[in-house]
Amino acid sequence: MLCQSNSDHLSQVFTGFAMLHGKGEIFLSQECNNQSYFDASKPQHLRDARHAHLLVVVNRDTKVYYDCHDSYEIDEHVAEYVNCYFKRSYARPKVPELLKDKVFPLGLNYELYPAVSYRTKNGSNLWS
Repeated sequence: MLCQSNSDHLSQVFTGFAMLHGKGEIFLSQECNNQSYFDASKPQHLRDARHAHLLVVVNRDTKVYYDCHDSYEIDEHVAEYVNCYFKRSYARPKVPELLKDKVFPLGLNYELYPAVSYRTKNGSNLWS
């Protein structure tokens, strides 16, 4: 899992993966890259959109992307690169035709946190 931030917008996705990891259903490792993804060339509402994005690499080759930003716009550059793209504020008419086979609605989104703290294999807390 390659996270760009620990945004509350991503809490539901983080919690789901942490719970699967805690139950031993999946092996999870994470890499957090808390750098600024501010892009002054984009429209105002999209300049910091990537703070609410998450890339998950499954079995070292399948790339699943979660876009939890509060807008219908798709990050087309990323969508071309990944195998599957889940969008929080999904609007099918706004998805470019060439990407419709890999962009899907994420569904209901709300903040959600696990009742217990999950740890990685090396003992550090997930998403702390």
